[in-house]
Amino acid sequence: MKPNRLVLAVALVMTLTVACAPRPDAPGGERGDPTTDVGRRRYEYRDARTVTVEGDAAFIGAGASGVARIDLETGRRDWHATVESFQVNAGPAVHESANVVVVTEGRDVVALDAADGSLLWRTVVTSSPSEQLAPVFALDGRELYAGSTDGRIVVIDVRDGAVRAELDLAGESFDFVRGGIIAIPSGFCAAVSQGRESVLSCFDRSVRTIWRQALENPISAPAWIDGMILIGDRRGANSIDVKTGEILRTIPTPGAFVSTTAPLRLGRVDVFFDRLGIVSAFEGERLVWRKSFETPFMNNQPVLAGNRLWIHDGDSLYSIGDDGASDGPISIGAPDTRLSAAFGDERRIVIAHTLGIDVLEISAPISRS
Repeated sequence: MKPNRLVLAVALVMTLTVACAPRPDAPGGERGDPTTDVGRRRYEYRDARTVTVEGDAAFIGAGASGVARIDLETGRRDWHATVESFQVNAGPAVHESANVVVVTEGRDVVALDAADGSLLWRTVVTSSPSEQLAPVFALDGRELYAGSTDGRIVVIDVRDGAVRAELDLAGESFDFVRGGIIAIPSGFCAAVSQGRESVLSCFDRSVRTIWRQALENPISAPAWIDGMILIGDRRGANSIDVKTGEILRTIPTPGAFVSTTAPLRLGRVDVFFDRLGIVSAFEGERLVWRKSFETPFMNNQPVLAGNRLWIHDGDSLYSIGDDGASDGPISIGAPDTRLSAAFGDERRIVIAHTLGIDVLEISAPISRS
């Protein structure tokens, strides 16, 4: 029997209609065609809270469970280390020129050998329990800046853990902004708050003050990008000269950028975040795009990977280009998953959650479930 031409024509039209149907909107705007494909591998490691990556190794902090190194290609656990009376609450931090992994807890900073996890040194930062900020390496990797919420900052020699200099801001009644210490070529900067006021101060490696700039509380974490420090405050998005502390530009915004998340440079735009889940991208003084997500930007640090911005919102992942075109959602696909940390580079994204870590390779066959 010959096929009915009318039936074939109707079927063809229906097929084309389904294929050309518009895709659902992504958070904050229309979703465009997928520009980045992602393939996923999951490696189990219970209660993974923080993660950072150096080369093909992921270093995971898991509270009282210690620190582990996992091979990202095979999932093999190279080593697992615990330190007596020590619970990881910040870090791990690694530097390409220093073969150490640094983590902190309520009083101490601990360095482990990146190759085998053996203890290299342990340095007391404060005598009283304090929630410490994530440790930050100097740009050359020779020193480490570590601060605690009781107002102390120490400069530590990475080779032996010796304290080379220290600074005590407790007398000024300042509280650190989480993620508020950043490394700059001449030393480091620290963002602190006091009541309705905030101050961004920069120091040399001997903790001598280079400059101080007053801001309006509350503020975001700072970022050093191309000779400027980007930081949000109650007034809006600020660009500050890293050498002089002069505010070069403030872009007023409807909502303050109050977040523990630091700004990022995405292609041609600077991206700011706030704890209401709003993402704003600026090119110079011009607002290029703005998107809204359900999850506030507190501890869910967005990452850059493959020239795109990746944001985890609840148990899903979205990617955004510098033009604002977004792709997603990619489901993490785990019940009761708490996304706690993420790391991105040009090839992949590594996400830590309650079940372990997910390694998402960019430009691999896409997996959305």
